[in-house]
Amino acid sequence: MFFVFAWCLGDEASFNEAVPLDLVAESYRRHGSTIPLSVVVLEGHAALSRPYLERLQGMGLRIIDFSAGFTRILAAYPNLCARYSHYERNCFLRWIAFQEICRSRGIAGQVWHLDGDVILHASTDAIAEDTAGKTFVLQGCPVLVSISDPDWFSLYAGELRKLEADIDGYSAQAQARKSAISARDRELCNVTPYRNPLGSDQDLLEYLVSAEILPQDRAERVFASRFYFIQNPLVARYWDAMQSGASGARVSESPRGELRVGERIIPFTHYQNSFCHYCAIHLALARMGLGRFTPHFIAPGDSGEGGATRGFRAVSSLLRKAGVKIPTRRRLILELAGKNPGASATRLAEVLNRLLG
Repeated sequence: MFFVFAWCLGDEASFNEAVPLDLVAESYRRHGSTIPLSVVVLEGHAALSRPYLERLQGMGLRIIDFSAGFTRILAAYPNLCARYSHYERNCFLRWIAFQEICRSRGIAGQVWHLDGDVILHASTDAIAEDTAGKTFVLQGCPVLVSISDPDWFSLYAGELRKLEADIDGYSAQAQARKSAISARDRELCNVTPYRNPLGSDQDLLEYLVSAEILPQDRAERVFASRFYFIQNPLVARYWDAMQSGASGARVSESPRGELRVGERIIPFTHYQNSFCHYCAIHLALARMGLGRFTPHFIAPGDSGEGGATRGFRAVSSLLRKAGVKIPTRRRLILELAGKNPGASATRLAEVLNRLLG
């Protein structure tokens, strides 16, 4: 079973623009998925209308209201709640909620986590079949986490309790080990740009994977796959040689909308914030006939640790001063699904090829 964790802190309309679950549901249904995809609402279930929730359920999603259970979890982690932003504390604690849901519902087999800003290009059935028996956090990011090892949750919970007890001390310990453990990142399908103090669950997961505290299959096994995995399109080139086996990988698009690199299917696109920012700038320049001049967001071949390039920041600043606004995630996804006049490929394929080229 696949799980997405979400929370609504404002009104329904704003939530759906930022976390477009209707588009997630449409992609789930379009590819003929039968393995369930459950959306766990940690907070704000009452802010979502019955027609909205029924529409998502009609498109195949399962909705779980876990607000009461999450309130109990929050009470058990007062230091995390006080130290971190609302968003980051929820990200840290979603894995504890995940564990409780599996226990309470008697889910004993393999489970998968997907971020809520993912659009599928393959069925959950195909992803489950491909990753059966594998345990991994994909390329240092929990956009896709495959958990077949039953100890994964208890190991994570044990480390989170240590972080709760001493955030600065635990973070300092992780920092002290960083240089030694990062040498195996590529072998472990991981990166370790985690911060000191640890700033997010992604930071914590990066540390736990490279320190081999959490079980993690080797990259060789993760990439023994029919899929071409991209946790963030901005860093796709960093992982290309381990998946395509050749330089100059190109994305092709079938009439059915499948995205491929060579013979491998791209199973999903992760519309995380920095990628959305890049796409918004590229599309703005393309409307001016300048799309081919879009600067790289990060240095080519980088894992993403260095942040945005000076060129991208400069162009972004100029466009912002010219009044160009960043569209919502939902609107951006819909725009990228469109095509240039007379073109067969979507704008998404265009952007991915720019990033891989």
